[in-house]
Amino acid sequence: LDQAIAHADLDTDGTVHAAQVRDMLGLADKGAQRELLGALLAGDGKALLAGIERQFTFGVEPLALLRGLMELVHSVTLLQVGGNAAEIASAEERAALEGWTQSLGAGQLHRLWQLLLKGHDEVRAAPDPLIAAQMALLRAMHAEWPFFQTFIDNAQLTMRKADMGIAGLYATLVEDVAVRERVLGLLFAEFAKTERAILAITGRKQLLGGEPVLLKSVQLRNPYIDPLNYLQVELLRRLRRGGLDKAAEESCRTAIELTINGISGGLKNTG
Repeated sequence: LDQAIAHADLDTDGTVHAAQVRDMLGLADKGAQRELLGALLAGDGKALLAGIERQFTFGVEPLALLRGLMELVHSVTLLQVGGNAAEIASAEERAALEGWTQSLGAGQLHRLWQLLLKGHDEVRAAPDPLIAAQMALLRAMHAEWPFFQTFIDNAQLTMRKADMGIAGLYATLVEDVAVRERVLGLLFAEFAKTERAILAITGRKQLLGGEPVLLKSVQLRNPYIDPLNYLQVELLRRLRRGGLDKAAEESCRTAIELTINGISGGLKNTG
């Protein structure tokens, strides 16, 4: 009761509402569950993560969130095959479930159930259940929403073409060591964090793990582009150093332009 009063003082006009008490007791409200599933199916990652965070703040365990979503998917499946979903408490809930029976195919529901079941097991075993729940539901959203799939796939391709060793090579052009190390450290950290998030969402062990032909293409292409990067860095260093006569400077600039075109042609979309 003390906790309910405290939240009421912070969030409302001091009035304790039934929904607050229900949330603090760890009983995920069915309306909130429907909102989460709706955000997942609509590909609204921001709303999905905000809904998870809101439920967690009120004491709803991440495992209970996954279980509630699984029950919703089960109810939709039963209605779709002509059965009766148990405990449909309101007309609003029935309308939402019937809407999903029309918009979701049997294959989608089966895949979504499998993803939620996998996520449920991961959340139960995870040292941080909240993070595990977030990543599990983002992975389910990736599987169900074409735009998000494309976004993640493009990010994978761009990052797979990137080479942090080559990035470090270009960083040597920065003379201020402190600035160079600070910026490069931030770049490495963000790259690693993004890679971990993408792998958690896709369930793969490496970037482009689900696209073996494309992965092989990038792996074969990169070694041919690396010499151009080394040449470009050396040419930039010479140009910045100065001391070249007019003809030598013009030749250096022309060579740099050629390396730009070569790298751009090799990397395609990230060039």
